[in-house]
Amino acid sequence: VTVDDYDANKHFFLSEYFRDNYNRALSRLPIITSEVSITRMEVWVTNKTTNFENSRNIVAVNDLGEKEPRSDVFQANPSQAGNWPRNALNDAYDELTGTYSAIRDIKNVTGELENAGLILGVDFEKIENARLLSTREYSFNDKLGYISLNTALNTDEILAVAYEYTYRGKTYQVGELSQSSGISAPNSLILKLMKPTNFTPNSYTWGLMMKNVYALGAYQLSQEDFQLDVLYRDDKTGNSVNYLPGGDLDKTILIRLLNMDNMNSQQDPYPDGIFDYMTGITINPSNGRVFFPLLEPFGSDLEQILRDSLDAEAADLAVDKYVYQELYDSTKTKAQQIAEKNKFLIAGQYSSSNSSEIMLNAMNVPQGSVKVTAGGRELVE
Repeated sequence: VTVDDYDANKHFFLSEYFRDNYNRALSRLPIITSEVSITRMEVWVTNKTTNFENSRNIVAVNDLGEKEPRSDVFQANPSQAGNWPRNALNDAYDELTGTYSAIRDIKNVTGELENAGLILGVDFEKIENARLLSTREYSFNDKLGYISLNTALNTDEILAVAYEYTYRGKTYQVGELSQSSGISAPNSLILKLMKPTNFTPNSYTWGLMMKNVYALGAYQLSQEDFQLDVLYRDDKTGNSVNYLPGGDLDKTILIRLLNMDNMNSQQDPYPDGIFDYMTGITINPSNGRVFFPLLEPFGSDLEQILRDSLDAEAADLAVDKYVYQELYDSTKTKAQQIAEKNKFLIAGQYSSSNSSEIMLNAMNVPQGSVKVTAGGRELVE
């Protein structure tokens, strides 16, 4: 798997707080350093179906629950200590439910919020009859604060969330949960915007989309036969090697350098040269996803590792040669065109409990009657 082929539009941090704390939370694996425990979650998307059973009108604002609002309309709340997300952390929720309470009627949303100075598609989105995802359509990490969708969002689809969690024994909430908000239909729910329709590197929430998750193309992986390495394609020799060639770092394999080898098979804190297979942390065996324990493993995090490991002159040369920051700061398509940096690979082997043949235990099956889905999408016969 080439590292430019990350699992796009499927994995999102719930706020800047969780993004900022991701590396720290995973710095002492297998222990996760987190005081958060998410207890309730609702995920809403643009409704592309004709089913309106679990649908609501929603107003999604990206500044909700953030310490430093991006728009000039909302201000930080000086009376709130700390930066963990909650509706009271800035004045956005109070303003939306007070000054701009007319947005409870979906017809008033654009006029009210644009008159206030917010930009549709940038600062906020509105969806009529948004669809509430079932818990079978996504999962979330309750300690690290991110969601993983089973199916990637299309470019024109909006993603918004509301959630509740405990932090140091107290309960906090971001957005409005339909089950407990007391806001009944057709009144709009106010939610945290994760992905607007116009989703580009300039979007406020671009950084919330995780770009460190890779699909291996397998399901129901077995740990017993699993191997994973990170390789670098060395132009001098034409070979792919599991270290950065040249200099002092060629003695350290890449999975160790990138915090993916911290323990042995007994989970003792001794690196053994083998990928740390930790279900729900570095890998999801059921759908074959690998999660790097660094936000930008081939970008800013690799740069920090190089600067911490080498003298200033050698670090500058290594950063220019190896760091692939465009992978995180540009669109996937643009990053894939940077050939001189696009030299990292994820390689290995696995065995899966899924076979290529599935017995239906039926005779004389009519053509067109068999329906097969993968990742929530129906496959074409």
